[in-house]
Amino acid sequence: MLPLRWTIAPPFAPAARQMRRSGSLTAWLAKRGQVSVTVLFSGWDRARPDEARELGLRLGQRLFAREVCVSCEGVAAILARSVTTVGAAKGTWRGLHRLGRRPLADLLWSNPRIVRDHFEFCRLPAADSLLRAGENRAALPARRSTFRLHGEEIIVLEAFMGLPWPDAGWQTKHTCRHLVLAAQKPL
Repeated sequence: MLPLRWTIAPPFAPAARQMRRSGSLTAWLAKRGQVSVTVLFSGWDRARPDEARELGLRLGQRLFAREVCVSCEGVAAILARSVTTVGAAKGTWRGLHRLGRRPLADLLWSNPRIVRDHFEFCRLPAADSLLRAGENRAALPARRSTFRLHGEEIIVLEAFMGLPWPDAGWQTKHTCRHLVLAAQKPL
């Protein structure tokens, strides 16, 4: 379990446009071909440092996690990890553990009262357990956001397979505020 360093600044590169895309990635992929979801893990897990901080948990405290690989036309496109507290998994977000091979989008985008926070971005190291589960061998660009309903949160991390990691580096927090705002608008 490696500590991840999240930033609100997306990588500065044209290839990173998909990372800034709002709305359902699954729906976007479905416009390009047949989408399938492979469940890599679904059940009780321990909070990573960044998840614990975001959800207000102690490091290593139990939570519910779901890890999947989303493919389009048989090609892996997204590795994702969704986590929520034990209480939320038994309450507001109880549908998470019933999804099976259906995409998380079925749960998140079906209720207009669900609110999504801003995106944060990082480079997910190749040694990360999510990437090992997906049999990936290289670091991947990733984003995460938090969805809220009735005061309960679910954090969704999405790592982009086949998207080149930009060499240009990160924008600073101060100089990219306009990029962050633009990232929240539909592309």
